[in-house]
Amino acid sequence: RQEASPVLTAFHARVSQFLANEDRSFVDLFTSWAAPAHSEKGERQVSIATAVRDSYLDLTGGRLGEEVRLRQLREELPNTDRASLDYCLLGMVMAGIAQIRQIDDSLAIDDRDRAASLEFGGSARHLFQLIP
Repeated sequence: RQEASPVLTAFHARVSQFLANEDRSFVDLFTSWAAPAHSEKGERQVSIATAVRDSYLDLTGGRLGEEVRLRQLREELPNTDRASLDYCLLGMVMAGIAQIRQIDDSLAIDDRDRAASLEFGGSARHLFQLIP
């Protein structure tokens, strides 16, 4: 494992430099850079991460640090396919700008929560939070 450390350190340095040169953030690695700026109907499209942030802020009244149920977030983003949304959410967690966690009280979880949950770290997660 110690042999991997210099490789990972060098990789991190190169990725960080690339992102800085491209004026991008780590979370951009987990969103689509190639999405068209406009849909076929001429409507402006935004990255999944931007859509998640906008929907989250709508649900929390503009406040960061509040928890929302993943089912609520998914309901706000009906045109985003699940795999892409999950990938983006995990990227936001890995970038340190979000957290996802499980609801501890199993009686507070309904079928919609179960269906919308995200497997992470070996357990189903039901809550999403953007870190202030």
